[in-house]
Amino acid sequence: MGGHLAEYRNEHTFAAAVQARNPHLIIWYGENTGSYWVASSTGLAEVPDAETLDRLFPVLLELW
Repeated sequence: MGGHLAEYRNEHTFAAAVQARNPHLIIWYGENTGSYWVASSTGLAEVPDAETLDRLFPVLLELW
């Protein structure tokens, strides 16, 4: 119990990367549910997969 299983390393890394882009949120991967979770000031939301999470919180490109 507790900690991250090695088999979900990519999912945890992706969740951490999305959270780094969105410091006002708390984002994690739920190993038991197989979903990503987003906690914000308005509540908790379950996101079913990485593609949806990336679509909801895309990388912001800097314009030069």
